[in-house]
Amino acid sequence: MHGLGWFVQNYHGLKCIWHFGNDPDEFSGTYIKVPEKGLSLILLANSDALSGPFYRTGILTSSVFVASFLRIFISEDQAGHILQDPNWITNSEVFDAELLRLKKLVSGYSYDGEQAGYAAMMKWIDDRRKHAFTPIKVDAQTFDAYLGQYQIADGQLFTTSKEGRRLFLQQQGETRVELFAESSIRFFSKMVDAELMFVRDSDGKVTQMEIYQGGQTLVAKKVK
Repeated sequence: MHGLGWFVQNYHGLKCIWHFGNDPDEFSGTYIKVPEKGLSLILLANSDALSGPFYRTGILTSSVFVASFLRIFISEDQAGHILQDPNWITNSEVFDAELLRLKKLVSGYSYDGEQAGYAAMMKWIDDRRKHAFTPIKVDAQTFDAYLGQYQIADGQLFTTSKEGRRLFLQQQGETRVELFAESSIRFFSKMVDAELMFVRDSDGKVTQMEIYQGGQTLVAKKVK
């Protein structure tokens, strides 16, 4: 995460001042100022997707969000006409072909920012997919030792239950979610971004559950 200071960079003859925040798997932000135009762009997100894919290559020239902002509010004004937005959600081959088509429609605008931004975005998405959790099959009898109630320090209760070969977790007052096994003791949820691990004592008895979410670890003691 970048702390003190600003980045200053030229964009088509205009001074841009920018800053970003990035906390992996947590939150991110992007702040762009164009003083001569009296323009600012402020984006905040409860994920790292705003800056995570782009900050290593320079957000001003590689962020899909910033590229769109600069094209619409700076480059269109300089060109004197609308510069079409590419289809960001298509595959790489179609995207490249579309940029070639758009470049032929206009002169003086390269779409380089969009090209760099799309490449950075797709690389980030591919990397995330490679590190996605993959459930494994675990003997359902293994779940029996995990069933019961667990309590964290503030008194909230978590209840584990089983239906057939499926294991579930329900926080007090919340919707029940299914747990998927990464190993015989470690599980994750597909409904919320959280992992948990069941902990045994020296006698092999399950004594607590550790919940990992949002960069924090909650310890829930087994009470029932």
